[in-house]
Amino acid sequence: MTLDLALGCTLSLMNRSALKIGEVATLAGVSIDTVRYYERQKLLARAPRSSGGFRFFPPETVERIQFIKQAQELGFSLGEIRELLSNDREINECRRARFALRETYRT
Repeated sequence: MTLDLALGCTLSLMNRSALKIGEVATLAGVSIDTVRYYERQKLLARAPRSSGGFRFFPPETVERIQFIKQAQELGFSLGEIRELLSNDREINECRRARFALRETYRT
């Protein structure tokens, strides 16, 4: 929400649960550069920015990054992970991941 004060001045009120990039990185156990990279690779939704240019992420971003790291440890490429995390609302992320794991390890 933005509140116009006077003569081009604004006051932006961010959601109190929003996390700065450093907080996300710390909670997820990755570097700030990793968070930026995942955002550039479209593995994370583009974070809204404050008037000062700071990124603010929803708390769910931490779990998403942890999912990405676990999937990488299982051998999934970032392209495969991006596909798992696509915006297809018909199947949730966990069901898609279980399906992909079953297909990968059936042989």
